[in-house]
Amino acid sequence: MQLQQGIPSVCEVKYISPQKGRGLFLATPRNIVKGEVIYTERPFVAVQHVRNRSEAWTCGYCFRFLGNLNDQTNKLCQHLKLPHPKNLPPHPKFNFAPTQVFECFSMCGECYCSEACRTQAWNLHHQFLCVGQITSASHPLFRFKTHSIESNELFLLAAQVLACMISRHIASNGKESLLEIRTLLLNSFVHRPIWEVLGPECGLTLDELKNMVIQSLELLQQTFQAIFPNTVYFQDLLNPDFYSILLGMLELNDNAIGFDSPLEFYLREIEPISPAEKKQAEEILTPIIQKLEDIQNEDDEEWEDVDDNEELGDEGEDEDEEIETPDKVIPRIPNFEGFGSFPTTAMMNHSCVPNCIVNFNGDFNAVITALRDIQPGEELLHSYIEESDPIKRRREELKVYGFVCDCIKCSSGS
Repeated sequence: MQLQQGIPSVCEVKYISPQKGRGLFLATPRNIVKGEVIYTERPFVAVQHVRNRSEAWTCGYCFRFLGNLNDQTNKLCQHLKLPHPKNLPPHPKFNFAPTQVFECFSMCGECYCSEACRTQAWNLHHQFLCVGQITSASHPLFRFKTHSIESNELFLLAAQVLACMISRHIASNGKESLLEIRTLLLNSFVHRPIWEVLGPECGLTLDELKNMVIQSLELLQQTFQAIFPNTVYFQDLLNPDFYSILLGMLELNDNAIGFDSPLEFYLREIEPISPAEKKQAEEILTPIIQKLEDIQNEDDEEWEDVDDNEELGDEGEDEDEEIETPDKVIPRIPNFEGFGSFPTTAMMNHSCVPNCIVNFNGDFNAVITALRDIQPGEELLHSYIEESDPIKRRREELKVYGFVCDCIKCSSGS
C-alpha cells in the first residue's frame, strides 16, 4: 500500500482556507516552464475498466501493454473473432519495447509484464482477490466481482484498498494496527460517505444505493471471513460506516488513467516503411479497425434513444450554446482505460483554467506537466472535469466535489 511515498521535493502542501482546505504548491527555486514535467506519481491503488480488458491486453499491475506488436494483434483478433493474422513488418522508427508475459501464480488469467509486477501485485492485494482456485460461481468472491461489474466498478477498487490494508498490517507483524493504517488513509484524502457524494444523477434512490453498498460489503465480508476468521477485520475495516466512507473517498479522488496502444502509434507512424510492407501492415490492421468501427457503430445506435431521452430532460444547457472541444486524435485501436487514486495529485485543487495537466505515458505512473510557465510558490491546479464545457455543465459536474469553482473563467461567466 503506497501511501507514504512522500510529497515530491518540487512541491509543498499548504493550508489555504476553511473552504478550500489544503493545496499543492510549487517549491522549486526556479520557474517551471511550459511543457516541463513537474513530478511523476505511482497510484496506491488502480484498476483497469472491465470492458477494456478484452480490448487492451496489459500488465495486471503497472498496465504496460504486454508482449510485442504481433502478440497485441493476435489478442485483438482473438477478441474480435477474426482469423489469426500474419506478423507485422518491422518499423524503422517506431520502437516498442516488448515485454515478457508472466501468468498469475494461481492461473486466474491475470498476466504481468515482469516477475517484479507479478510479485508486487500478489503481495499487495491479488493474493486475497484472485479467483484462480475458485471453481464455484456461488463463491462469495466470484459473486462480489460479478456484482461489482454489474453495478459499479468502484467496488473493485475498494476491495483492492481493503486487501492492501490487511496486507500492510500482516507485513508489519501486527505492529502497525488496522486503525493506524485506516487513519493514515483517511488523512491522505478528502472523504465523505458515498451517499453524501452521489446525488440523484447517479440514477439510484438513497435506499437503492445503500442496498447496493450493503450487498457489496456482505460479499466482501464472506470472502475475507473464509480467509481470516479473526473478527478484527470486520470491526475495523469491513463495517458499513468505514466502507461507505471508503467508497466516497474513492469517488471523490479517483483519477482516470488512459494511454494509447502501441498498435495505434504504429499506425500513426506507418509512412516510413516501404510500399510493400505498408500494404502488408494494412492487410493485417484494416480488418481489425473495420470490426472495431462496426462494434462502435452498433453501440452508438443502441445508446441513441437513451441520449435523446436525456436531452429532453436536460434543463441545464441552452440549446444554442456550443461546446468547444480541443482537437484530439481519435484512436483507431482501443487504448488503455482505467482509474486509480494518487495521494499527492489528489491534493491539487481544481481550476477551469489549470496550469498543469495529468497524463500517462504507457503505464500507471501519473505525469504532471506544466501547461504554462509556473513560478515558485504558485499553487498547482488541474481540472477535475472537461474545462472546455459550458459553465452550466461545468458547475453541474463539480457538484459531486461539493464546491463552486471561482476561477477567472467561472467568475467571468465563460
